[in-house]
Amino acid sequence: MGFLAGLALLLLGLHLIGEGLSSVKGKRYLLARAFSRPGSLLLSGLLLGLLSGSGTGLSLLALGLLEGGIFSLGQAALLSLAATAGAGAWVGVVALAQREVAEVLLALGLPLFLFRGSRSGGLVLLGLGLLFLGFLEMGQGAKAFAPLLSLLNPGPWALYLVGIVLAFFLGTANGVAALALALMPFLGQGGSMALTLPLIHIRRGGQRGS
Repeated sequence: MGFLAGLALLLLGLHLIGEGLSSVKGKRYLLARAFSRPGSLLLSGLLLGLLSGSGTGLSLLALGLLEGGIFSLGQAALLSLAATAGAGAWVGVVALAQREVAEVLLALGLPLFLFRGSRSGGLVLLGLGLLFLGFLEMGQGAKAFAPLLSLLNPGPWALYLVGIVLAFFLGTANGVAALALALMPFLGQGGSMALTLPLIHIRRGGQRGS
């Protein structure tokens, strides 16, 4: 149960972060002003991708700014690439999560959430705190799955198919990557790689489609 509870916290954290960042979409002209320089655009894209764990959502934001005539093609492409790179580093940051850091983020996020003017920032901090706590709970709860995994002994192709199904139902590639990272002590490096291999194909397909 601890593993599933951790997964629920992780997904809830991702949702809260997305809710907090979504308010930026309604302030496109302010966003364009803040991103007027290539350096600030690159840094902001990396940071937003790292916080949200979703390069796709920020790529759609860049496309909307391009269609609205606020961003040039070069600015939209730079934001999309920077956000994708930041989202790629998201799993590594989650892997370094500590319970103390999660508690600090939750403690800072709560008062910000209670005030209307800073509610978006509070949602982001609360989401990060829940996300870190969720990953830690997943790591501890994964021990209960060790006997079952030893009994089933799933092969690479079975894990590959499981990765596809999880990415479809969870709706987040980075969530599946965090799941594979939590299960690595029991699946081994090869098993975790097989679980995350579909994510590479999904992301490549999305990039070709865009």
